[in-house]
Amino acid sequence: MLANALFVIAVIGLAATTMLSAGMAMTRASVHRIAQRYLVTGYQQAAMLARTTLAGDIAGGRIDPRSPTQLPAIAPLAPQCATASVPCAMYVAATIALDGSAGRLGAVNLESNGSVNEGRLWALVTVNVTAADGTMLATRAQTLTLRTFATPPYVTVAGARDASFDGIAQASNLGDDGGIEATGATACSALPAPDETVVRVQYRNAQTGACVDGSRWRNATPAPYATSAAVNWSP
Repeated sequence: MLANALFVIAVIGLAATTMLSAGMAMTRASVHRIAQRYLVTGYQQAAMLARTTLAGDIAGGRIDPRSPTQLPAIAPLAPQCATASVPCAMYVAATIALDGSAGRLGAVNLESNGSVNEGRLWALVTVNVTAADGTMLATRAQTLTLRTFATPPYVTVAGARDASFDGIAQASNLGDDGGIEATGATACSALPAPDETVVRVQYRNAQTGACVDGSRWRNATPAPYATSAAVNWSP
C-alpha cells in the first residue's frame, strides 16, 4: 500500500511539474507574441524620424537629393515604454543607418530636371523590444528605399524589404515602385495616369495654355550618374 501511495504521489508530482513547465512555456510564447506587436510602432516612429530628418536637411540645402552622399547620423530612437502597465513591462527602441549608394542601384526614370533632382537612399531601421530588465523579447530589421527630391515633399518611400530569410535569399535589390511610367501617357496630360509613379515636369504658358515637357529622366546604374545631353528648362 505504501509503495502504491508513493507511486501515485510521484505521478502526481511529475504531472504537476509537466503542467508547470508547459504553462511557463506558453507564458513565454505569449510574451514574445505581444512584444512583436510593438515592433510595428517602433518601426513607424523610426521611419517617420528618418523622413523628417532627411527632408529638413534637403530643404536646408545640407544634402544634395540627386547624389546624397554627405548623410547625417540620425540619433537612435530612445527606449520608450510600449505598454500601459505601471511599472512598464516592455520598452521599444530603434536605430537608423543611412546609405547613399542606393541611388546607383537599378532605379529607373529618376527625374533629373533641375527643379526636382530625384535620387535614392537606403535607410536600415532596426527595432528592438525589451523587457524591463533589458531582456530582448523581439527584434526586426527592415530596409527602406527612399525617393529624394529638391522640392516638397523632399522624401517619400519607394520600397522596402525586411531582413527575413526570403528577403536575404533572393540576393536582389530592394523593391522600388518609383519611376513606373504608364503606357500611353502623354507628357502634358492634365492628370497623371493612376498607374504612374514617375515625377513629371511641365511648363505651361499662362496665357495660351500651351504645354512643354520639361522632364529629363535618367536611369541609375552602378556607374557614376550619367549627365543628360538635354538642357533643363528654367521656370
